[in-house]
Amino acid sequence: MKLILEHSEAIFDLPEKGSLLIGNDEDCQVQINRPEIWGRHASIDVLSYGLVLQAESSPILVNGTSISSSCLVYPGDKLMMSDLMMRLVDDDYVPKEINSLQQFNHNERPEDMSSVFGLRQLFGEQNGAFIKSDYHHKDGWKVYRTDAKLALISNNHPVFVNGRQVHNTWLQNGDRLQYKDQHFNVECPGHSGYSKFSPSHPRNVMLSESMSEADIKNSHKKSLRPHYWWLTLLTGLVLLLLIILLL
Repeated sequence: MKLILEHSEAIFDLPEKGSLLIGNDEDCQVQINRPEIWGRHASIDVLSYGLVLQAESSPILVNGTSISSSCLVYPGDKLMMSDLMMRLVDDDYVPKEINSLQQFNHNERPEDMSSVFGLRQLFGEQNGAFIKSDYHHKDGWKVYRTDAKLALISNNHPVFVNGRQVHNTWLQNGDRLQYKDQHFNVECPGHSGYSKFSPSHPRNVMLSESMSEADIKNSHKKSLRPHYWWLTLLTGLVLLLLIILLL
């Protein structure tokens, strides 16, 4: 993973473990000499579950959103500190170019929203929505679905995948698309990288179904629970009556 300072040739490698320090201290790997940048202004921590931006001072913007403490960051995200724009790039990402565009149906089809497809919009009016059919951006670039695969036709627009600008390429599960201020995530059902937090993830669907079946099987065991209070009362009355009779 790399952090690229846009409009310059500065490129910084993130460590396999540990942190990339950003600021004007001597021990910072990313040196920024600006009066509004303090000592260790921020860091990007490489953890087992992902990359975490730690904001030690402000202002720091991630994709236009102000960050005051910490947040997860992903390839393609843009970080703004002072007047400098930085971009995270997955240097292991190798786009697979589409050789022929004839296989795609260019007829305009309406967008269907679903929670089980693979292209999820982040931020914006349709934040969190999944797109079930082909996606046609108003500026002209498109994402087609064919044989359970997604193909990006950029039409020479500056579309970035995992931080790299691409042109007519196949998309893979887990890829992050970025166009201007719009971000999308590729989450294909049935694949290992499909969001495990989604309720439509196959594992979560199976878990939900198994829990429902277990509830049905055990329903007869729970049928007396609503009546425990009056059963206890009845038992107490019987014991009281026996004591009175014995006396």
